[in-house]
Amino acid sequence: MEELIKLYQSFKGTAPEQVVRLPESASARKYFRLKSGADSLIGTFSPDTGETKAFTTFTNHFHRLGIHVPEIVAVSDDLNYYLQQDLGDDRLYERIRSAGKNVNENRELIQFFKKALKELVRMQVEGGAGLDYSLCVPRSSFDRQSMLWDLNHFKYYFLKLSGLPFDEDLLEKDFLSLASFLSEQPMKHFMFRDCQSRNILIHNNEIFFVDYQGGRRGPLQYDLASLLFEAKTRFSESVRQELLNEYMDEASPFVEIDRKVFTGQFYWWALIRILQALGAFGIRGTIQKKAIFLQSIPYGLENLGTVLDRLENGPALPELYRCLHELVQTAPDYPVEPETGEGLTVSVTSFSYRKGYPDDLSGNGGGFVYDCRLLSNPGKYEEYKDLTGFDREVEEFFTARGDMEPFLNNVKQQLRQAVHSTLEQGYKHLSVSFGCTGGKHRSVYASRKISEFLKTLDNVRVIETHRELKKMNR
Repeated sequence: MEELIKLYQSFKGTAPEQVVRLPESASARKYFRLKSGADSLIGTFSPDTGETKAFTTFTNHFHRLGIHVPEIVAVSDDLNYYLQQDLGDDRLYERIRSAGKNVNENRELIQFFKKALKELVRMQVEGGAGLDYSLCVPRSSFDRQSMLWDLNHFKYYFLKLSGLPFDEDLLEKDFLSLASFLSEQPMKHFMFRDCQSRNILIHNNEIFFVDYQGGRRGPLQYDLASLLFEAKTRFSESVRQELLNEYMDEASPFVEIDRKVFTGQFYWWALIRILQALGAFGIRGTIQKKAIFLQSIPYGLENLGTVLDRLENGPALPELYRCLHELVQTAPDYPVEPETGEGLTVSVTSFSYRKGYPDDLSGNGGGFVYDCRLLSNPGKYEEYKDLTGFDREVEEFFTARGDMEPFLNNVKQQLRQAVHSTLEQGYKHLSVSFGCTGGKHRSVYASRKISEFLKTLDNVRVIETHRELKKMNR
């Protein structure tokens, strides 16, 4: 931070009055807002000087052409720090989240996407002309090797973690076939590489792009697929087709487009983009337990199913197709993002300690975890082994043993106070989990009863999940 302050001072002549660290992204870069009065700049620390040189050089090039990107105002001599125009915090991503389930009916949002597509064409075609591609990190084009890296990232960080069995030799052959097929398609323009709503800012009602340091020469369709098949957007097919047509309309004055061929290739590029995204969701979500990536998995698989149904005139990929179709069928087994809205959403989860703690998808961390293993266990008796905490016989067992009710009364007393405090502080989510040995009897029954209790409280919405039973109640 000190180096950024020095850079700011050398540019402005005075030190900033306020420095605020901004939320971290998936990268190693760190962002800060440096303010003095009404003036504000975004300061970035990047340990990767190659990325810094690519980003700042590309940005200066785009800015000279009038393409909507932030202006770079200062760069440190060691290329680890730079200052750029502050475009605010209004990201297209937040507009999507605010639209919720009405994303396809929100015409204002659709218009912003159309603005983004228009600006994307300019960046790809006008911006791509005369760009110094030798600065691209790690390669100057999205070539066969780059695709194989992405495909293997998907294999190791998503497919293997899913537990789905596959023939690795056959899968590698399919990867080679897919990469060879795609590498033969036209790659003449700038490819943003990570064109998603988090990297699109809305400033003065206009669209601005950020975070394209991974850009390189590539196909037009990749960035388009990245945006239209972004995991959480959940466009209907009619809206996606509307935006696809809009893009082709915008691009046609600049490049020759055969709409049928372009659309056919679009779905193949969508396939490799979705596989790349699932690999990222795997490492950031399943391994690093970052909530936002875990939440994206079911939507990414939903998009994968859509694309698989539309692939035509491509290579035979028998093992890859088999794996992908099986993955799509497992989508309901993945956790679902907590609801948002007024009041407090409480996620109540039953689980087995044998299979590890449940993931907190709210992103808050913490919450309450109650150990039910000290309570009387009906699972020890043959007549209860095939039953669960939903069955009347199990409830009668707990009533007869007498230790469940006092336990639940203590939990209710704690949670009543916790809900009041959480609402008072303005938080939106609270997680409550109950674990036992198998995740079928004690934890399920306790989760049920606590969910019923929480639903009696004001301004509380409950999502009840029984992980080992693969059952959810809202």
